[in-house]
Parts: sequence; structure tokens; C-alpha cells
Amino acid sequence: MADTPFSGRREDEALLRGQSTYIDGLDVPELAGAAQAVFVRSAEAHARLASVDVTEARTADGVIAVYLGPEVDGWPFPPRLPSMNRDLWRPLMAYDTVRFVGEPIALVIAETRAAAVEL
Repeated sequence: MADTPFSGRREDEALLRGQSTYIDGLDVPELAGAAQAVFVRSAEAHARLASVDVTEARTADGVIAVYLGPEVDGWPFPPRLPSMNRDLWRPLMAYDTVRFVGEPIALVIAETRAAAVEL
């Protein structure tokens, strides 16, 4: 095999063969009953996000909290660093413009994963 920037990565073979362990596959007794977080993601590649109505979601059975972009705007991603190009900064979740398919637009915290995904 040719020497590449990825040579020597121990996790690659397990990932490619479907033998990796993922967080959903872990059996950790200390996490039993822990709240679950699920991002609601954009289905649009680029769009103006006029509004998101989460009224029903916030009162749904098993839902602990629902957050939108403006509510978490104090958590920049990636962190703003003095040496960082300002054009690379983006909010943790979209709140005015969706920039790509899969960009987070809401965060649901629920008692179970099923309750968070059902919305």
C-alpha cells in the first residue's frame, strides 16, 4: 500500500469493515436513562430561514427542551480566534440562512431518542 497522509491510522480498517463501535452501540450502565440530544437538520442546500415554529415540539411528551440558533448564538463554532479568518466563522445552528444540506437548525433534548426523533 502506498504511503498516504492516512497511513498508520488504526481505526480505518474497522470502519471500512463495519466492525467499529459507535456511541449508540455502547452499553454503559451509568448512562441508562440519560437525556438524548438530536439535531434537526436542513433538507435544503441554501435557503433563507424565515422562521421555525417549535411550539408543539416544546410541549411534546418526553421533550425536555428545544433550542434554536438565536438561543445558542453565544456558542460560536468554530471558536473565534484572533488569527482566524472571520469569513470562516459560522453559528452553531443556522438562524437566518441555511448554508448546506444537513446544517443544524434546532436541537431537541428529550428523555429518550425516540421522543426526540419523533418530532
